[in-house]
Amino acid sequence: MRKILALAVAVLCMVSLHAQEKVQSGPPKPSDNYTFFQLGFFPGIPGSMETSNVYGLKLGAPMVCGYGRAYGIEPSFFYSGTDYIKGVQAAWVGYSDAKEVLGLQASMGTCNVNEFKGIQTGAVCVAETGSGIQLSGVGVIDDIVGIQGGIVNVADYVEGLQLGAFNYSSEGAFQIGAINYIENGLVPCMILMNVSF
Repeated sequence: MRKILALAVAVLCMVSLHAQEKVQSGPPKPSDNYTFFQLGFFPGIPGSMETSNVYGLKLGAPMVCGYGRAYGIEPSFFYSGTDYIKGVQAAWVGYSDAKEVLGLQASMGTCNVNEFKGIQTGAVCVAETGSGIQLSGVGVIDDIVGIQGGIVNVADYVEGLQLGAFNYSSEGAFQIGAINYIENGLVPCMILMNVSF
């Protein structure tokens, strides 16, 4: 059991390092140059996945990533990291990472995206902008139009609802939770509910 745990920790560390050092190796192929199926093993293996476009299934066994597009489903065990997703991007226990997701981004670990339109869900979710729903244990986003729900919700600007034990927004929001704080609100801190538009 210790060996399995040590292996899992090593793999997650490798994924984390790759995600932090991700440097674009070139533009994705033109969108009319695509495949229906691609299998990835580790970041850069096979090398063809780095700039490819997949319209169908891009499967990580255990990891998959790239600077191209995945239109369909991109599931993996540890790491799903294609830049542009239309459909579903999911990592079972690891890390989902993208520049743009139109659809669903999910992980039992961490989700990270620059912009999502749809649903982002995981233990920890981080996004720059989003419209739709962010559901997580801890959710951090710059701007959201829609619903941010979780134990802890942090946002700069909310046009919609924050629902959680602790909700923080710099401005705007309708908050329901144990502690609700809107920095620029008429009454910044309230228990059970706070509103500022």
